[in-house]
Amino acid sequence: MAPAVAVAPAVAVTAASPSTIAQISNSSGPVQPRAQAAANAVVTDVPGAAGITIGGTRASATDPNGHPSGLALDYMVMSDTALGDAIVEYHIANWDALGVDYIIWQQRILMSPTGSWSPMADRGSATANHMDHPHVNYLAG
Repeated sequence: MAPAVAVAPAVAVTAASPSTIAQISNSSGPVQPRAQAAANAVVTDVPGAAGITIGGTRASATDPNGHPSGLALDYMVMSDTALGDAIVEYHIANWDALGVDYIIWQQRILMSPTGSWSPMADRGSATANHMDHPHVNYLAG
């Protein structure tokens, strides 16, 4: 498990609270409003997050309720694991407000903010194993 990092405390996240619009790379239409609002909050509230690539929709993904539907984002931190940890901790602290469904980070999955990380099978590469980016799936609605 990654070490805990200091992050901003939970905040009231609303559609009007973010001051920065996250630029999301989409190849299959725009992401859902909830995913866009969450990305806006992350790039506003997590120091360093505004400078990363955020992957959104892509038809080639195999998770029908994720990237193809606009409900998943990949926060590409590359080798900056401290930033990845901060983005993950921000999502955990604001789970309900951001509408998080689950998080994948460093070959582990978290299904609830009070749950435990579960290991995932090796998918063969750093990117496929989510070592270079947190993947966050958001709930529809």
